[in-house]
Amino acid sequence: MQQRPSIGRLMKVAALFSLLSLSSPGGGAWLGITVQNVSAQMAFQLGLGASSGVMVMMVQEGGPAAQAGIRQGDVIVKLNQHNVENNDELRDLIAKLSPGSLVRLELIRDREEIAISIQLGQRPRAAA
Repeated sequence: MQQRPSIGRLMKVAALFSLLSLSSPGGGAWLGITVQNVSAQMAFQLGLGASSGVMVMMVQEGGPAAQAGIRQGDVIVKLNQHNVENNDELRDLIAKLSPGSLVRLELIRDREEIAISIQLGQRPRAAA
């Protein structure tokens, strides 16, 4: 009988996929974060009004998000006044931008809404 992967393992895989995909194609604009979609259960536990947005699971040291003060546990709800419903939507919004673009993220931190401006970086090339 084949074992199902644990929820924790699936979350790690999803977070890694998000890190690899949260940039525009061809080494374009980059935030330097891993994210996870906010589920209804997470929204309830965090006291959020809705189960939309993405939770920051990891901030890459020295990346654009780290330089701007984004923290693990922040919930991103808007990018440049566009609602962010899930990680696919965030990735698509970033894909339309160029490295060096200044973006405004609206997020929830410790149950308070805050806005942070971030200059997108150039996605690092993977070592061969």
